[in-house]
Amino acid sequence: MSFSLETKDIRSFIEDWNIKYPIDRWWRQKFGVAFGSKQHLEQSMIDMRIAYEEDRMYEKIASEVESDKEFNVKYVPGSGNWLKKQPDHEEMTAENVDDVFETLASDLDALKNIKTNIDENGKRTITL
Repeated sequence: MSFSLETKDIRSFIEDWNIKYPIDRWWRQKFGVAFGSKQHLEQSMIDMRIAYEEDRMYEKIASEVESDKEFNVKYVPGSGNWLKKQPDHEEMTAENVDDVFETLASDLDALKNIKTNIDENGKRTITL
């Protein structure tokens, strides 16, 4: 195998290496280790992978803890507003209430008229 010291060949080699071994690149960046240095050459890919997985594991835990913080706010009595009347909602008029109940009543009447039939094969048919 021949290797050229031309810039394009070196860049191509580096690019190919980083595509083939992305965890190696991650490890070198995380620990500030130069490519091909003694420390880099002494490191095994298994150790790099373990460091990578450990880093991802704790990164995930940290993000879950961070997202849980917004839900773990200490409750101060009287501070919440979910039971309080919301000012942006319009009041229902007596006519609105009547309309809602009429709609419910007609829906209930329609439900009463539903008929189901099960034939000898166990097939169910529903008629409205």
